[in-house]
Amino acid sequence: MVMVNSRRGAIARFVAAGLTALAVLLMVACGSSGKEPSGASDPDVEVIGTRWATAEAANVRALVASSEAVFVARVTQELPQRTETLPGPADRPVESRTFPISRYEAVVESSVSGGVAPGATVVIEQAGGEDPGDGHLVMLEGDPLITPGTYVFFATQKENGSWTSAPYGRLEVTGDGSLEAAEEWQSLPASEALDGTGLTEATGEIRSAAGE
Repeated sequence: MVMVNSRRGAIARFVAAGLTALAVLLMVACGSSGKEPSGASDPDVEVIGTRWATAEAANVRALVASSEAVFVARVTQELPQRTETLPGPADRPVESRTFPISRYEAVVESSVSGGVAPGATVVIEQAGGEDPGDGHLVMLEGDPLITPGTYVFFATQKENGSWTSAPYGRLEVTGDGSLEAAEEWQSLPASEALDGTGLTEATGEIRSAAGE
């Protein structure tokens, strides 16, 4: 079971079976970041407290094993978002809510593991975005919304063909060619191993961890 709670006061509990499109992002976790998430002080931002499966990032090998593919891709634009209706618990079905899913177009620059073709255009999905009701911003704790740029994605493909990754499985490629993990996740072992590492060195380490 995954438990999330809104900073606006409502508490929602969603069973894993009801999280089909969020199954990779919202898994049974061994803990949350424990830090104040981005946007928490902004009254127009709703931050959903989330327990992430951080055991997936116990080391680079574990992070690779939790992913279907690892690839370098350049996010070029945001696509129209979609929504999913997430059910409430069996004893309180009225607690279901419509949740925004942000979508991004990305061009694959190189495949590190898993065989996604370089040059392919893929869709990256991320839970969060503009609430379909009043338009306020909804974010999962520890998961800042993706912006245009180049990233290494430790990703899993969803039933609709798009790709998704946990926030600690998404490292930005900076201007000097090194990787940068999101601040909230820099203390995780896999992030520590890759953060600040040059892209060429990092891809070699990832391939080694994947046994390739």
